Amino acid sequence: MKKIIFSILFYKKEWSLPSKNKILILDNISAFKLSKYLLKHKEFTTFQFNSGILNMPILFLSLLNVLKYGKYSYHITFINYVEAEWALSTIDNNIETYEVFKNIFYCKLILFQNGRGDHFKDLKQLNLKIDLYFFTNLDFLFHAKKYIRGEFFSTGTITSNTFNKCSKFNKIKKIQWISHFRPKKKLSENQYHKKYIEPSIVSFQAIIKFCIKNDLRLEILGRTNLKEEKLFYDKLLNGFNFKLRTNDLSKMKTNSYSAVSSDSIIVGIDSQFLYENLSRGYRTVFFQTRSYFHKNKKLKFAYPYKTKEDFGFFWANKPNEKKFLKILDSVYKVNKSEWLNQIDKYKSSISRDPKNRLTRKVLKDKGIMII
Repeated sequence: MKKIIFSILFYKKEWSLPSKNKILILDNISAFKLSKYLLKHKEFTTFQFNSGILNMPILFLSLLNVLKYGKYSYHITFINYVEAEWALSTIDNNIETYEVFKNIFYCKLILFQNGRGDHFKDLKQLNLKIDLYFFTNLDFLFHAKKYIRGEFFSTGTITSNTFNKCSKFNKIKKIQWISHFRPKKKLSENQYHKKYIEPSIVSFQAIIKFCIKNDLRLEILGRTNLKEEKLFYDKLLNGFNFKLRTNDLSKMKTNSYSAVSSDSIIVGIDSQFLYENLSRGYRTVFFQTRSYFHKNKKLKFAYPYKTKEDFGFFWANKPNEKKFLKILDSVYKVNKSEWLNQIDKYKSSISRDPKNRLTRKVLKDKGIMII
């Protein structure tokens, strides 16, 4: 009841009933991605699942169903009214989504793995079955099978799949760092330092030395267009010259996909975008030091695949400047044939579905409209 009162007071309100549709997309981010990269149309209804928008006619109808549906009366009433046959989302780590659809049998749930977070053990107790689940890689697919049931596919990410593989293998001229910046918001200075500063200190120490030694430029592929991100890297790089390419992920910008270049070593911490670039054949380096500082095995390279060592040809799970320099040097000197061999060792950790052909075929075969 408190949540309902809060929603009425503070949420933006819609006063017209939602359109009836066979396809229901569960949030604006998913609606943007799925319509642009997969469905190629907008013949669907968007459900503002937890976005601060409240449909008032649905709310009034849901009050009649509170005893029947409990705390998810609003959600289930919305889905019932739309008469959707399929619900889709690229946000797969929202436990509420699973709980809402647990007892809905007329509308089937399709999820697309978002990033590399591991929430699957939390789902086991719900005894869930997901109708269709598209995973970023085979390792996660087999990992999830231990906890949930459904029809699973390993297809990479629908955004990355629309971009071509790296077709050239040019001489390295620069390092491109994949930004892990986040605004401070409610984090204390100590929390922010441990989460975002500490894991990258040794990485940048090695990168600066390597750039100077090999006369390479440093480019940051940013996440935002905020001045705070520029200041974040000014502080980390302590006067070392770099170029920042701004972006705005909050508006679903994909500038970074076309900004990565074949004359670069692409370096970062643990971003899904790094794995996407690896699947596209770019020379990519992972300094996944968060796993060390936070004592979290889920943050290690290629998780849930278990590596035997803490350092590989193009990856590391511990901060070690000497090792980092060796990794950068190995990738700097590697030829194309050897690089492709190195990538192939981790093919179960990266998947790719060029132009989303398999994904589109699966959805079409299920009767979902694809243009």
